[in-house]
Amino acid sequence: MIKQITKIIGIVFAFLITQIVCTLGVFIFKLFSDSQWYDNLYVCIETGNLLSYSYLSMLSELIMPALFVSDIIILGFVMLKEYKVNKSIIFISKLSLKDVKTFILTGIIMNFLASVVIDSLPNNLVSNSYNSLMNVAVTGNWLQVLLITGVITPVVEELIFRYGITKIIKQNKFFKKPDVSSIYISAFVFGLVHFNIIQSTYAFIFGIILAYVYIKTDNLLSSILIHIGVNASSVLYSFMPVMLQNICLIVMSIIFFIIVIRNILVIRNNSSHSNVNNFLSYLLYQTK
Repeated sequence: MIKQITKIIGIVFAFLITQIVCTLGVFIFKLFSDSQWYDNLYVCIETGNLLSYSYLSMLSELIMPALFVSDIIILGFVMLKEYKVNKSIIFISKLSLKDVKTFILTGIIMNFLASVVIDSLPNNLVSNSYNSLMNVAVTGNWLQVLLITGVITPVVEELIFRYGITKIIKQNKFFKKPDVSSIYISAFVFGLVHFNIIQSTYAFIFGIILAYVYIKTDNLLSSILIHIGVNASSVLYSFMPVMLQNICLIVMSIIFFIIVIRNILVIRNNSSHSNVNNFLSYLLYQTK
């Protein structure tokens, strides 16, 4: 048990340290290569304009390249190690086009539901750190943000938190129900590394769903596609004009309503999908 906990801590620590080191590296590079960037950053901090577009844009210029470099390093290391051991790339498995569309749509709906809940919260419950982080994430070049946080980061996080942590827990004979334990532990750790209460809460809930899908399908690509659906739709939605955002909310509400009603009707006529777990399973991947 202690050995498995040590492995989990080691994985998370390596994940965080890689991101910190890359951020410091990009920061030092910017200091020496772009004096104007440093001068503008200093002025913003000195004058307290920490929510200005200029300041957020400079943070984005720092964080996005650092996140990209750290993701590539982690992705390359994990895939190379896995290939040496198993002679295969771990998350490349066949999925039908219908499966791909279902998983991505599931992620989009998850993001839609989370956005509705967060937007309905009183302002005093939403921390300044969360708002600042979201502002940084949607500042700068939308295509760059979409590629990094919408596509690459989900792949890396699924490798670390779903594949890596669930694999360690499932190999531990200490747990009577290793699948259930791996779902909740990996989700808890996933929520923990987001470091603010709002993100940690929905990351924990999303982590449960992602781990559940990964274990049920035995295919990491399934949870990766859902995660991409969540992140990519969040990025695209944040860069949209307000009118287009409102249209998207209406469309997603209609789609969600149709899916829920459709599944309820199907499950009522199918006794094999009568309990809550089977309902979630069927809702997440209808093609199975």
